Amino acid sequence: MNSCETLDLGIRFGCTTPNSFRIRTPCCTGGGQCSLKISQLSKSGNAAVGYVAVDKNESDWRVHQIHVVPQMRCRGIGTHTLKRIQVDARVAGADVSLSVFRNNRAYSLYERLGFVMYQATELELQLRWNRG
Repeated sequence: MNSCETLDLGIRFGCTTPNSFRIRTPCCTGGGQCSLKISQLSKSGNAAVGYVAVDKNESDWRVHQIHVVPQMRCRGIGTHTLKRIQVDARVAGADVSLSVFRNNRAYSLYERLGFVMYQATELELQLRWNRG
């Protein structure tokens, strides 16, 4: 992902008024850290539905936070966001890593997307997706 760009995730749902989600990336800091905002775009305006923060280094991108507000979960927003990060990381020649609490149900999502555990503590799991 380049600095200051908007990416259309192409997520459509709903019965009468489909919604589209985009990731808006503010300009990255000099150290390569980029904070991305997931936004819901609708006729009524631009309401935030979540947040993801990614630290981009040359060969490893670290997802520090990914959060979708509770009322917008189970709609594919997190899945599409992570898939887009994976596509962009592959193009950049980088792997993607993240951590998750052991009891977090998002772990199954990360497994489905190809993340593999490489380290574990009592509380959390460290996961990595290799660009392949």
